[in-house]
Amino acid sequence: METWETNTKLFHKLVKNQRQSMNDRIQLLKVDGEDITGSENILNAWKCHFEKLATPDEDNYGENDKVSLAEEQNNIIEEIIKESGENIDPVTVHDVNIAINLLNTGKAAYANGISAELFKYAKEEISSTIADIINSIFTELDYHLL
Repeated sequence: METWETNTKLFHKLVKNQRQSMNDRIQLLKVDGEDITGSENILNAWKCHFEKLATPDEDNYGENDKVSLAEEQNNIIEEIIKESGENIDPVTVHDVNIAINLLNTGKAAYANGISAELFKYAKEEISSTIADIINSIFTELDYHLL
């Protein structure tokens, strides 16, 4: 057996020393050709980098492949519904409650910041509104927020 496997005190001491000296490891960070120095500035540069990654680019919203595909699918569905002349059965509050109960909990929030738990806890308050919105979309094939 290795020494660190038998001596937990030594292992934890090494980990502690490694963590303490971690701030000294990155002394220079290059961002867009600019040199960033100082631990506080480097932390801020990383913070800005990850905020930029996590924020959707609204200017390229329409260019997003998923958005374009969803819009194309919606147009196809709308065309099929208009050509068939059939009405879509209205959604009931019970239907919405079943859908909410099927949501996976314990996951990260959706892109809009709303988690499945929020839907489940607010089910009684929001189910009728959600059903109204869905039915409005079915009848008007569109929905506009006022």
